[in-house]
Amino acid sequence: NMQWSHAALAILSPRLSDLLGNINTVSDGQLQALGLLIKALSQTELSSLQKSVLPFLRDAVPAVTSNDVCDVLTDDPCDDTSVYPLGELHLCSEQAQAVGSRLRELYGEVSEWQMETFDELGQLVVTLAPSDMGQLDVQRISRVAEWGCIVAPVAECAMKRLVSLYTQKNQIGIEHWTSDMFVEYQTFIHGLDPETISSISNDAFAKAVEVFSRQTNWQSSQLNALADKAIDVFGSTKGWRSRTVSRLSSLVSGLSDEDIADIPPSALSSSADERLVSELCQRQKLHVLTADQLEILSRALGYPDCPSSIPLLTSVQASAVQAGADSHSAKSSGVSPSTVALAVILPIVFVALLVATILYRRSNNHVSHELPKKGTVNKAIKDIEMGRTKA
Repeated sequence: NMQWSHAALAILSPRLSDLLGNINTVSDGQLQALGLLIKALSQTELSSLQKSVLPFLRDAVPAVTSNDVCDVLTDDPCDDTSVYPLGELHLCSEQAQAVGSRLRELYGEVSEWQMETFDELGQLVVTLAPSDMGQLDVQRISRVAEWGCIVAPVAECAMKRLVSLYTQKNQIGIEHWTSDMFVEYQTFIHGLDPETISSISNDAFAKAVEVFSRQTNWQSSQLNALADKAIDVFGSTKGWRSRTVSRLSSLVSGLSDEDIADIPPSALSSSADERLVSELCQRQKLHVLTADQLEILSRALGYPDCPSSIPLLTSVQASAVQAGADSHSAKSSGVSPSTVALAVILPIVFVALLVATILYRRSNNHVSHELPKKGTVNKAIKDIEMGRTKA
């Protein structure tokens, strides 16, 4: 599970070329032994691959197995230093372009590919160019969607092609798409433009909202359109409950400052997640939360890792964050907040009792010094009685 970056693989590439020589003459056994490190091949080598090598490269490229993997499949340059487990690391942008071009050379124009070709290439189809999407029919685009997450330019072309095909051939405009259709093409939906998003039916959005909220690469204009759609579907944020916030998750960051501040703090208590806070931080919106909201989030998740937004907090907000984070720390360490409070209060009570005891004793001593000595009162009474007798 060693972590690798595209930059590290690029450094390894020349040495790998020296050891292997012409990659197309390497035996299947050597390619098998090379394993995931085949992703260290240079653009030049990838541009000249023969069909016999493609299955080994295909198996080294991650397919869509979870939404976390989709976060990794981005259009990173080859000098990117972000690290991932090698198995989850996709081809960098320059490598992907080289592979996509080579596939067209080996198999011809994409519009002529048979379904068997898509199955044979598997997750390598994610290297296709944006223009390639405009040549595919619904069935072939669906097959691409099954194999991998697509970078934004390709996703945008794919969605435009799909919307056009469904509208022209099936008379199904985007406003008539069902939630199942958005689920089927979820690897493309970040290619929807804001105008198209606003045309999605409320029913489809409500049923497929998690598909939208799991995406992490929305542009600001798209996110704002999704947030507007959320208000259309779920109503004013003043009435939102924890289930609504939980389903929308990161999409909350697309709301206006006023709408975010209107979310009831109680709705955040059981719906707080790292993606929500991360998006609020990334979009410089953490400081628009109220003190009560911030305390609830900090109590659930701890002190926010958002150095760019913390300085924007007021003193009241900062105190609320600290109070929530302290409560989170106490809970994480197995000490309940009531125990912490008791630990603080008991010494105070003890000191107060001690001071009260000392003062009480001093007061008693002072009073005892002023009282007559033992027998003085009886003697005085006898003297008075004798005086009366003499009189």
